[in-house]
Amino acid sequence: MLITTLIMSMVMMSCFMVLSTHPLSMGLTLLIQVLLTSMLMMLMTSYSWFSYILFLIMVGGMLVLFIYMTSLASNEMFTLSKKMIILTTMMMVIIILMWTMEFTETSSATIGSTTDTNKMTELWLMKNDKFLSLNKMFNTPTSMMMITLASYLFLTLIATVKITSNKSGPLRQKI
Repeated sequence: MLITTLIMSMVMMSCFMVLSTHPLSMGLTLLIQVLLTSMLMMLMTSYSWFSYILFLIMVGGMLVLFIYMTSLASNEMFTLSKKMIILTTMMMVIIILMWTMEFTETSSATIGSTTDTNKMTELWLMKNDKFLSLNKMFNTPTSMMMITLASYLFLTLIATVKITSNKSGPLRQKI
């Protein structure tokens, strides 16, 4: 039920991306799309580590794009068109209707079958197996590679900070 709602919201955000003209609205749409994608990934894999990393990487990239766009086009006006408002309300109504229809179907169908132990055991085994696959990444055979990768990323961060100069300012010149 929640997965269907997230997928419909992602389709709606894709439609917004096509209709938006302002760079900051495109960035906001992309940020919401990444948030929905990471939530969907968290629900599908039952652990949130990879979705959290994806979200942090995209937020960092969006921060760079935001700074770049505000330095180049700082005074551009942001307006909403009637077409965008109508599309937004139509998509929200469709998502709400689909969500309520699916909720009423599943709530009436699952009233008597909440104590099925086979399904509970199967879900527990699936969750345990996913945890073990994540645990394999940080255990003995690959632990040295992970430490090397983390050290390399840390040294790259330090080198990037040292290379950038404090004397050179932003792209937009101050008058």
